[in-house]
Amino acid sequence: MTDQWYYRQASAEFGPYSFAQLRQFALAGRITAQTLVRSGKNGDWGPASRVKSLWAPAEKTRAAAVSHAPPPLPPRQAGSAAPLGAFHPEPHASSNPRTLGPPALAIATSIGAIVLLVILLVAVVIVRRNRAGALAAEPPLADVALAEAPVPAPPAAPPAGPGASPVAGPNLTTEQIVARCESSVALLKGSVSAGTGFLIAPKLLVTNAHVLSEELMDRVEVYFPSSKGADHGPFKPTLILEDERRDLALVTIETRLKPLTLARNYQFRRGQEITVIGNPGVGDNLLQNAVSRGVMSTEITLGGLPYHQLGISINPGNSGGPVFDSEAQVIGVVTLKASGKEGLAFSIPVAEVRKLFDRVATVTQHEIDITQSNHRGRVCYRSIVMLGGAYKSGMQLYVSAMKTAIDQQATADAGLSAVQDKVQSKLQALNHALLGALRREVPRVGSDPLLPEATRQTLLEFWSNCLEMKSYVDDPRGTYLSYQAKCSELADAHDRLGASLKASLGIDDEGE
Repeated sequence: MTDQWYYRQASAEFGPYSFAQLRQFALAGRITAQTLVRSGKNGDWGPASRVKSLWAPAEKTRAAAVSHAPPPLPPRQAGSAAPLGAFHPEPHASSNPRTLGPPALAIATSIGAIVLLVILLVAVVIVRRNRAGALAAEPPLADVALAEAPVPAPPAAPPAGPGASPVAGPNLTTEQIVARCESSVALLKGSVSAGTGFLIAPKLLVTNAHVLSEELMDRVEVYFPSSKGADHGPFKPTLILEDERRDLALVTIETRLKPLTLARNYQFRRGQEITVIGNPGVGDNLLQNAVSRGVMSTEITLGGLPYHQLGISINPGNSGGPVFDSEAQVIGVVTLKASGKEGLAFSIPVAEVRKLFDRVATVTQHEIDITQSNHRGRVCYRSIVMLGGAYKSGMQLYVSAMKTAIDQQATADAGLSAVQDKVQSKLQALNHALLGALRREVPRVGSDPLLPEATRQTLLEFWSNCLEMKSYVDDPRGTYLSYQAKCSELADAHDRLGASLKASLGIDDEGE
């Protein structure tokens, strides 16, 4: 049996892996019976179900896999993993702690108990030194592995009690954290919004879902402000996973920059010092990869979801940025700011990022296509809500101005003339930002077979109503009474169709 195995997922090929690694993927559920695999670089692709020994009990495959199996891994501990961005080969069998016992016993038999004690002490040291290497040898998820935190030094004594401080690794200064991490923090710029993201695995970037919620992906560009040359960007992102309720999204980009380290099994600590890197906006300008410092304040549940409240100053544009502890590990993702409150912000716990990342290993291309179709539909919905809402307000302002003029014994046209230029100037920028993209994307979404037919039909009606409102704003016509009736009719249709489309697209934003 060859010791080079490959598998295919979401149109991408991963490998080579040993048979033992492939079997670990299968037993962990990362490879299903339908996953395409092949033996050797030039072998034929076939479903994994044909390789019966992948899921067979261990005793039945022992003989077939013994020559390929990696050394057994010691159990994971909180905080243990490979160093920042590092990926190491499998350690040789001599580094396996379990191979140290028999030689030690043989020597003890021949030269006595004292020598045995010395050898056992040396073995303990070797085991501890090799533990991190053995952990780093765990096969990656879908050929994209999270960079994880270094193994902390073992405590000299157990903690004194529940209130005792946990043993921490070496503390870094803010300057050291920034120098180590800023090159992997990204700026995402779209046509109507901007935000922050960061690499959590090679070519894989996480950000807030709301950073992308109003942006068509072909209009988003990703930059790495602290990197130079080709690493600076821009890069075109590809959306692969999106969880609007948890406010997280994953995109892939073609970059060689290294990922940041995600803390493993992070436990909230009140008063813990934190560092945030992000791209807040000041007027029309962005402060690229600006640095803020603060503390972890408290834990809170909002809408049934866990958050950490941060004592730190953030602004729009920081959304999606990493929250670092003093060891340069990511312990959260900036997501919310209390309106009108300085130094009161919230982050998504790092465990939620890991949950989303775990789905990468099993996501199919069909699921990615559905995610992208739903995203386009939601962006079109939000853009029509914004644009149609502006047209509705313009028509209502026209009606109000005409009524005021009539009450003052003037003509309805006189009232209309008094506000028409102001309304048109207000709408000009919004039309420029949204109208062209909607005219291109709505027909595309309306004919997308990956969306339910009812959803597509409602979207087309919603868009048609929006364009009719635009025509009555650009060219107000009829009498005062007929215009007032048309305004009410179109406004009611806008609200009704919008509510229906929002429900069918699964949007539950409280602010909409």
